[in-house]
Amino acid sequence: MSRICGPIGLVTALFLFAATIPSATAQSTEKIRCGTAASLAFVRDTIKPKRHLAGMIMGVAQQTTTFNATLAEAQSKGFGQQMVGFYQKMLDQTLLMHTPSWECNLAAAYAAHLTDDQLTSLTAERQMSPAFTDLQTVKPQIDTQMRAKSEGILQSAVSEFLSGGVQFLQAYKRKN
Repeated sequence: MSRICGPIGLVTALFLFAATIPSATAQSTEKIRCGTAASLAFVRDTIKPKRHLAGMIMGVAQQTTTFNATLAEAQSKGFGQQMVGFYQKMLDQTLLMHTPSWECNLAAAYAAHLTDDQLTSLTAERQMSPAFTDLQTVKPQIDTQMRAKSEGILQSAVSEFLSGGVQFLQAYKRKN
């Protein structure tokens, strides 16, 4: 199985698509649905919510018996590459459904703990920003808020992802 989905092989392959959501303007402090324009720009430019969620989905999925068993069975029956290809498509579909909410929750969490000026500085200057130490200080609270607010999104996304894999495996076995 390591040949098909080594420690980073599948995850890396699943990240090789471009983000489809345009960036917001970091200059505006106007409140929008997901935090502020500055927090949304920070999240889109720095956190990369689509990749972030994909990594979370894959991290959880790779720890499950379901994921590992479907890949192992597919490989043992000679259609491991097709299974990996299907999981890539399934991840794309899952991300289309869940990334907007994930991104919104990230932006709201960062907006709750950092000012627009801090977020704008972090977006532009990254680790060189004077606000970087502030970010490190509030990161545990942001993580806690994000975990509490987004646990359902992640559970749903992983469930859909794994469910699709099981259905694909069953359908493939029926055909062949």
